[in-house]
Amino acid sequence: MKPPVLFFIGLFMLGVQPPACGSESTASELNNRAIAEARDGRLEQAVSFLREAFSIAPDDEQIRRNLSFALSDLAMHKAGGEKVSESFDLLQEAVGLYDRNGLAWVRLGDLYYLQRNDFANAIRAWEKAHGLVPEPQWEVVSKRISQAQRDQAVERRFLIESTDHFQVRFPEDAQRLKAQHVGAVLEREYRYLAQELGQIGGQVTVILYRVGQFEKVNAQFDYAIGFYDGRIRIRLEDVQTPWEAAILSHELAHAFLHKLYGSRLPVWIHEGYAQWKEPARPLSEREQEIADKIHRKVLWVPLKWLDAHFEQPSDAADMERAYAQARIVVSYLIEKHGIERFKEFLKRLSIGEAVPDAFEAGFPAEKWSRVEQGILER
Repeated sequence: MKPPVLFFIGLFMLGVQPPACGSESTASELNNRAIAEARDGRLEQAVSFLREAFSIAPDDEQIRRNLSFALSDLAMHKAGGEKVSESFDLLQEAVGLYDRNGLAWVRLGDLYYLQRNDFANAIRAWEKAHGLVPEPQWEVVSKRISQAQRDQAVERRFLIESTDHFQVRFPEDAQRLKAQHVGAVLEREYRYLAQELGQIGGQVTVILYRVGQFEKVNAQFDYAIGFYDGRIRIRLEDVQTPWEAAILSHELAHAFLHKLYGSRLPVWIHEGYAQWKEPARPLSEREQEIADKIHRKVLWVPLKWLDAHFEQPSDAADMERAYAQARIVVSYLIEKHGIERFKEFLKRLSIGEAVPDAFEAGFPAEKWSRVEQGILER
């Protein structure tokens, strides 16, 4: 399946004009060729054709809009790799061409927030999208605005310690040595993950919070001692403790999955892989009891429903069971089939394949219908 190209909807709704004559004919033909290139996932070539078409027909509003949306898609393609800085230029060009490109404003806000920790410009960009994106998407964006406003208030006097791949932000009255220590631990974990999954672009922001600050910015994960929502957030009190490595490796694994495979991965895959990357440790008696019941299907949840137990758990025990099952399934898949097969599965999910189809293509020796019901055969 080809990657989704979001600006196709606008093209088909407006219609593609038939060739007229002279240079307008050439512009129309280039526009049509751009659609074909984008449909096949060749965004660079699509943008090239649209730039040429726009240079021929700068007053053609349809071509202007198509180029704006194509630039926005190309920007996000680059943001997932090692060319994050190019994404800013592409998105600025996109909104300059067509300032009603709500998707470009949302993505520009995301990059200001996640890559530059520029809360003011992020909020301004997101607010520009109001009325230009569907209501469900705007609800998500409005939550990002609220989160950025909380972050802005808490991080007003934070200091920064930078490494090759991380920007560690910490309170001005905290020890810089702790931030340097966190940066060193994360760089070590980064090398392991990059070797396994591949490099990610840009710096990952990590925020260290004092008691009370973490709770103030944490509006969604009241059970968490650390979380990743585009930025890794942990408590200073957990730094240089026996469980520090588990927290940092877990949250960094989320960052790698999100940056490399986008937002389409099920939660259970995220949480299962993040736990698989934690340092090995013996299970507690309670954890072993839960694992045994999952293996015996007493507590098994069909995988198509497992995400709901993360997103809307009935209680803490329900969340605990969901984490345990995710760990069991992902560990089983990687240990039996290897990381390359697992990555093929993730890649297929990232381009929009349905989970059963992506699963059976990624793991040809398995049947989704059996694994989904908990039949795990070594």
